[in-house]
Amino acid sequence: MLKLLASIIFSILITSNILAHHHTVTEGRAVGNGEDSSGLAHEVNFIKKHKQHTYSSKIFYRYDKGRDVSGLNLKYKKKAKNNLNYGFTAHVTRNERNDNDWRDVNEQWIWLDKNDIEFSSTVFTTLRIPLGNPTTTKYLLELTGYGSNNWTEELLTISPEAKLTYFSINNGNFDYALYFKLRSYIPLNFGDKDIYKNSLYIGYLYNYSPNLKPYFFIVKTIAYWTKSKEFDEDFPGEQGYDYKSNLNHIGLGINIYL
Repeated sequence: MLKLLASIIFSILITSNILAHHHTVTEGRAVGNGEDSSGLAHEVNFIKKHKQHTYSSKIFYRYDKGRDVSGLNLKYKKKAKNNLNYGFTAHVTRNERNDNDWRDVNEQWIWLDKNDIEFSSTVFTTLRIPLGNPTTTKYLLELTGYGSNNWTEELLTISPEAKLTYFSINNGNFDYALYFKLRSYIPLNFGDKDIYKNSLYIGYLYNYSPNLKPYFFIVKTIAYWTKSKEFDEDFPGEQGYDYKSNLNHIGLGINIYL
């Protein structure tokens, strides 16, 4: 009962945080050659496993240089043979920045959302590679390929990801996990860069109980914004823009197993 109450309180705190930091839907900000920003991030994951199937949902929030980004992910994953997983994720995101949001207003570049709420979907495949002796291994390498489509903005992206996790085992019991993750974003129908964004994650997950696993993470993201196809269509002949974001987040999350 106490564990359930703790998870409910945690969810309420994150929801109230999102509402308290609400910004206007259409906001503009003058920019120069680049930006540096640090902010907080929160995540709550509800996970249900049934045999080879995993169903999960994520509520998330983060602060990106002048705006609050929040959303909901619904994910299905199936475990296949030979340590192979595959699945599908549906995303609803609010206030996400992308190349289509740049506009030249009064000779200054600003972020100006045409769509503050966006819908997207992702298919993925993960290869899990235990490192070391299969009976005593404490390391796991996961290689994942993502293919994403932002249906609202019509942006297609491929994202390769590598994740290395160390598991602390005490008398046969899992105590905590420490992980490092690198993810790159390759645009297929937008942008002038081969890779427009890279994110490096460092995280710590604590096995509090079979149903509750809180975690802490640090994320560094470097993004390169360049003119999109939509920008060329809206402003033919314009030179466009080349802008860099250096974003850092400190986050707190929890996995709640149902």
